[in-house]
Amino acid sequence: MKFEDSIQDALDVMQTELKGHIIKTELDFDAGRLKFTLKNSVIIYIRYNNYQQYSYVIQFSLKQDDRVRFDNFDARWNVSSSPHHCHPRFRRDGVESIFSGHPRSDLPVLCKMIKNKEIFKIK
Repeated sequence: MKFEDSIQDALDVMQTELKGHIIKTELDFDAGRLKFTLKNSVIIYIRYNNYQQYSYVIQFSLKQDDRVRFDNFDARWNVSSSPHHCHPRFRRDGVESIFSGHPRSDLPVLCKMIKNKEIFKIK
């Protein structure tokens, strides 16, 4: 899938799933990046490229590593879901991920984790 298609799918899913939670949306279509600012000050960054790579970053504050990141940008993490992995909150190592880089299947689950605050518990 071309990154442009993934970005459009991601935009559609996020605006539907987080309707009422998003206060600002920023789209850099050429760079394959989306940024969503939520009412609770959480910032979500979504990125895709033409190498089938993706990242979903949920940033909680400006404190170092106060974020959860799901991606497949490297395969150095020894996890069963490799190259897909998660960098838990306040950690730099990689752990198993439930995501695969497909916005239509990943992002509804991610949004549910955000809405029910499950995302805050990934440590």
